[in-house]
Amino acid sequence: RLDFDLSQNALVACNKRLKIRRIDITEKEGGGLCNVYLKQNHEGSYVVYLNRENQGYDGSCAYPIRFKPNKEYIISSVSGDSSLEMSVFTNREGRIDSVSNQLGCLKED
Repeated sequence: RLDFDLSQNALVACNKRLKIRRIDITEKEGGGLCNVYLKQNHEGSYVVYLNRENQGYDGSCAYPIRFKPNKEYIISSVSGDSSLEMSVFTNREGRIDSVSNQLGCLKED
């Protein structure tokens, strides 16, 4: 299971032993935005940040990843042998401010 941490602007594996291998981010009504993937021969991490570079990862977009205001994005991810999709929503400044992920593990305050 994976979740999105709003305070860190990062995708997080619920089990810290899992390593995230790939993330694809697409605008729900507009196509692809970018992907972030684990470089060959790198161990990976249980956290992948969207606002800064991640050691051992490469991707098709520059950091910080820029999102359009008031849009829904689908984040598809691969961790170990499983995959997951979640929706994230941006506010009028283009910052992710809410997440829809039924398999999430982080608690909102």
